Amino acid sequence: MERMLERILLITTSTIAFSGQLAAQAYAELDINDIKARFHSHGLIGADLGLGDPRFEVPAGQGIHALYSAGLWMGGLSPDNQLHVAAARFEGIVDGDYWPGPLDSLAGITALESQNYDQVWVVDRADILAHRAYFDCLNDPNCDESVLYPGGYTIPSVFLDWPAMGDVTIGQAMYLAPFIDYDGDGYYDPANGDHPCIAGDRALYFIFNDAKAHALTSGLPLGVEVHGMAYAFGSGSAALQQTLFLHYRVINRSSTPYSDMRIGLYSDLDLGNGMDDFVGTDVARNLVYVLNGDANDEDGFTPGYGGQPPAFGIVQLSGGLLPATGADEPADNNMPAFNGYGFGDGLVDNERSGLSVTRAFGNGFGPTGEPTTAAQYHYQLEGHFNDGTSQLYGGTGHISSSGADPNTPSLFIYPDASDPFGAGTNGVAQAPWSEASAVNQPGDRRILTSQGPYDMVPGWHGQLHHAFVFARASSGGPQASVAALQQRVDSVQAFFELELRSDGFEEDPWCVSDFSLGLGAMPAMSELAVWPNPTEAQLFLTVPADTRIQELLVHDAAGRTVIQRGMVDPSGGLDVSSLAQGHYVLLLRTDRGLARARFVRR
Repeated sequence: MERMLERILLITTSTIAFSGQLAAQAYAELDINDIKARFHSHGLIGADLGLGDPRFEVPAGQGIHALYSAGLWMGGLSPDNQLHVAAARFEGIVDGDYWPGPLDSLAGITALESQNYDQVWVVDRADILAHRAYFDCLNDPNCDESVLYPGGYTIPSVFLDWPAMGDVTIGQAMYLAPFIDYDGDGYYDPANGDHPCIAGDRALYFIFNDAKAHALTSGLPLGVEVHGMAYAFGSGSAALQQTLFLHYRVINRSSTPYSDMRIGLYSDLDLGNGMDDFVGTDVARNLVYVLNGDANDEDGFTPGYGGQPPAFGIVQLSGGLLPATGADEPADNNMPAFNGYGFGDGLVDNERSGLSVTRAFGNGFGPTGEPTTAAQYHYQLEGHFNDGTSQLYGGTGHISSSGADPNTPSLFIYPDASDPFGAGTNGVAQAPWSEASAVNQPGDRRILTSQGPYDMVPGWHGQLHHAFVFARASSGGPQASVAALQQRVDSVQAFFELELRSDGFEEDPWCVSDFSLGLGAMPAMSELAVWPNPTEAQLFLTVPADTRIQELLVHDAAGRTVIQRGMVDPSGGLDVSSLAQGHYVLLLRTDRGLARARFVRR
């Protein structure tokens, strides 16, 4: 009870601690290609909290923005049937549901610790390459660093500040932000060659959580910690030049299992002048998009794009893992296989969710507007309106709308012709449905993507990977720009599949080849495998022949050592039946170096 009272007091004082930082809280802008976008330390994307202006400029340097704000929505039910919800639209720390920092083993955080993480880390790949080159030289007897580095070498300050390891003395996870463990000792020390692990040519990293009073939704906190990495490429195709990637790792740090867990991304898509927009869903591509409602995007509250306006979209490139079945689920034209990942590819239990629901609403309140209560936020994530009614096919989707079919619930809003098999309408194909075909009036639009439901057990790790993509046709009107966007999204998806996709369980895709989650890269140990995965009792190890295991460690999601063995014979396997359900990291210290693998205890 004392600990609970302490947490309540901390939530109360957090508003005081951050009361002067609504406009001044930390942010950074990703601006390496033709997009310049702002990311805040508490997870908000876009909006200038001081001026109330958009900060997602594309093309960069023209003063025109494609998005006002975006943020994560999450909600699920605890075993006592209580609803826990967190969301972000365009709020700061004080008036929102999230604030910066990682959580402790009781899924809590003090106001002081949150302030310590009130920053966004910016890392350039060029600095990583220079750092590696210097330490490679130091470790090469044929390299004279005094010749190559006559002025010496200075480690970038962001490397020194990188939040690689948590403070285990206060219950934080041992490993936080991913890094390359250059010397293979399991600890982060840039002075020994270690450095951040990022994707792209420049990346922003931020850590936030919902363990505070939820001023936006008034929902009960989940105890969820989120690691975000936004990144972009400074060279490459025209598609990459106008694309920004965003990766989330969502971790349930609480001791509460949540059912009917939904995770979504909310976006206020103001395309230039945001008062004359339409939105839509491309179900097969896992894409939501905004286009101008007419052929000219005039200036309004914000500058417009003018004639032949562009289209802008958010594509989900990878969703969370679906429940393990012990089989490779077949590909078919039904949900979730229709737009999911990993179906029918010959790999067991690597299936991931595509978009489960998309919703759209305007700048207002009532049944078809913005949600105002925790229940309404969860309704939206489930594909319902604020009054609890299902989204229907046709019109605006609401039962009161002319054209909405009361007998045909629809998972996706305005899919046009992108769902020819009726995956979103219970397998019954429908005529194309768009804002134009519904004869809607263009206006200010928000759109929500949602995936799930998941059973989020304690220690659950889920990955979401998105890309923000811009395209502008040279002629043909707004719909031609949508076609150009779809073509560009295909290129971005192909690039992601080739360069960044992981077929593993919950690895950071950009680090899989040599490092993930703070454990060292040892090429000699690349043959390490664990099976069956997930497992209920026994875990077997496959390591290279003649490998001597000196120590075996298992860490839980909070970084705590839950199993420790010395001089292990890998042929005997490992009994993990005493572990709670969740995600774990197995670490081997061997005569050939360090190796690691993830596994799931189900």
